[in-house]
Amino acid sequence: MALYFLDPSAMIQLYLDEPGSGQMVFLASPASGHQICASSLARLQLNSAIRTKLSRNEIKSEDAEQATRILEQHWPTLFLQQQVSDAVLDHANLLIQKHSCGSTEAIQLASCLAIARNNPVTFVTSNSNLAIAAIAEGLIVFDPNEAD
Repeated sequence: MALYFLDPSAMIQLYLDEPGSGQMVFLASPASGHQICASSLARLQLNSAIRTKLSRNEIKSEDAEQATRILEQHWPTLFLQQQVSDAVLDHANLLIQKHSCGSTEAIQLASCLAIARNNPVTFVTSNSNLAIAAIAEGLIVFDPNEAD
């Protein structure tokens, strides 16, 4: 059983029809036998991304509502959650300085690295800058956009 850490750029592909969605649905399906984990911050980021897409008229209101409803159903059961602790935030601060990434990107990466200390994990992201930082930190990276 493989462990995958999903950052919001990849996670959104589970809830909206986007490039990479087929790969993400397979990866997260119970039949795959994989375990899926995410930062506790991801739920907030994902809801924000859905609302931003709605406000820009990139998605329909009913698609936003369905995506939000399914996310809320999945959140307590599908995702193993890495809490954003002081240790994660301290590590994120170092990652910002080391990789010049944004604060939420650094929190995602630090959250995955906290899990990686005890478990082999694949970092799943569609954010190329974050993927580069994750590889530099020694993580295996999977971009669902490249697999489609």
